[in-house]
Amino acid sequence: ALALPAEACPVERARLLRQRGRLLTLRETGDPEPALREAIAAYEDALLVFSLVAHPLDWALTQLDLGLAWQGLPNPDQAGVLEAAIGAHRSALSMLDPELFPHAWALGQARIGDALADNPVGDAFDNRRLALEAYARALTVFDRQRDPVAWARTRNGMGAALQGLPWQDPPEHIQQALTAHRDALTVFTREDHPVDWALTHAWLGNAIRQLPGEHAEERFQGAIL
Repeated sequence: ALALPAEACPVERARLLRQRGRLLTLRETGDPEPALREAIAAYEDALLVFSLVAHPLDWALTQLDLGLAWQGLPNPDQAGVLEAAIGAHRSALSMLDPELFPHAWALGQARIGDALADNPVGDAFDNRRLALEAYARALTVFDRQRDPVAWARTRNGMGAALQGLPWQDPPEHIQQALTAHRDALTVFTREDHPVDWALTHAWLGNAIRQLPGEHAEERFQGAIL
């Protein structure tokens, strides 16, 4: 664990707490819930120091990190967890100027899109439409050349949200989802990003299965990707 020197000033200590939270959020071994709960506590302690007036960027970045930790919790109370994540991301976005901090702003938009797409509170279709709007805002910043992984993950998020929209005939939303996931696969290769590659193929397969019977060519092309 990251050491927190007792002699550190409050702001330095809060930044170390945020760094500890990030390390805990990224931990890949064992049960993730205790580490994520500890990360949430670290972020909340840091927010007791970061003033919205005196430290607006530190405050906003900590809110972004807090939202991500909430989203990662394997908690059966999914509604409460995702509402907490959405609240943290909205707080961050209220302070992040897209002109001054474009990458952090886009990251917040993508993360709130992920949380809204899965949110069981309210109307599911409305939540997914709001998620798609957030992803679209993120993609005004994320670029395939400059931010390939963030761009591809956002495209995947769009594809998953599109699949959850009400059925249309013709199924244009499913065709758009297929395009989004295929876009992501131009970045997520099996060699370089095996987990993202596998997840993308799972979403792609789900979208292909939703195509009506007359779309045999799309089914075939999807099967051989």
